Amino acid sequence: MEQRIRALLVEDNPGDARLIAEMLSEVESGVELEHCTTLSSAIERLASNSIEVVVLDLSLPDSQGSDTFARLQASAPQVAVIILTGTTDTHEALRTVEEGAQDFLVKGRVDGELLTRSIDYARSRKRVELQLRASEAKLKEGNDQLLKMVYDVAEAMGRVVEARDPYTQGHQERVAHVARLIAADMNLPRDDIDAVEMASYVHDIGKMCVPAEILSRPGQLSDVEMSLIRQHPQSSYDILKDIAFPWPIADIALQHHERMDGSGYPQGLDGEHTLLGARILAVSDVVEAMSSHRPYRPALGLDAALTELREHPTLYDPQVVASCMHICNTGCLDF
Repeated sequence: MEQRIRALLVEDNPGDARLIAEMLSEVESGVELEHCTTLSSAIERLASNSIEVVVLDLSLPDSQGSDTFARLQASAPQVAVIILTGTTDTHEALRTVEEGAQDFLVKGRVDGELLTRSIDYARSRKRVELQLRASEAKLKEGNDQLLKMVYDVAEAMGRVVEARDPYTQGHQERVAHVARLIAADMNLPRDDIDAVEMASYVHDIGKMCVPAEILSRPGQLSDVEMSLIRQHPQSSYDILKDIAFPWPIADIALQHHERMDGSGYPQGLDGEHTLLGARILAVSDVVEAMSSHRPYRPALGLDAALTELREHPTLYDPQVVASCMHICNTGCLDF
């Protein structure tokens, strides 16, 4: 990590507090951890503005459930918050994440390395969120230089998402590279090429709303966990929709898991009702994902990705696939 992180653990169970401190010390996390046992004492401590990340138990002597997070966030909106609790209530997890928690971890399923990565991610995400809000306000003034700032922040947000899971680092950048090559091969206008590249950098921003332990877990996920994963296009849209991009970035991100025959998600749209940029992104995403290693399988390789595209003509835009094949056959794409 770039520097030591000032974190506050809000946990009333002394055994759990001791275990969390030991986990962080064992991995040389670089986290300066303070500890308090009640929500009121945490809010008082946060008034100094020196704490960057709060690791919060939802069940405290003076507060229970998602209301604990809501009260803390209202008192210190500038602080990144990670929920670390014994509850396995998925609805509770979703509520806190949807309301602004940076992550949700479950006791007994976390080790020092995962907690360290989550703390570092939470701080980075909060910084980017604050930058994005500032950039969005200035973008409305119509300044081209500020548009570039938003572009840079979007790239940074993509890297923050990847930082939670070492297996997906570089995914956004590689998808953007493939998408730009495909769009150029299709002779699209420069503005459309820029649009699909920008959308590629931020298409998975909604994964900020998926618990880290689900993103990085090897093995098969449960139906409930898969439903959380499948919400990320909608979450991406919700994050991006109010930003004044000159292109339909939010809609492209929303539609990148739709398929030509209507079998995709989250809306089940067919090819006629999806944007070309989303159809380019869908192909680029499949090519990169299958060519790269994931926690649940080794890399399958570029040939396997191209076979997937060829053998499922009802899923992917044939013109996009043809351009993808062309750039691969000419050696322009090499993972």
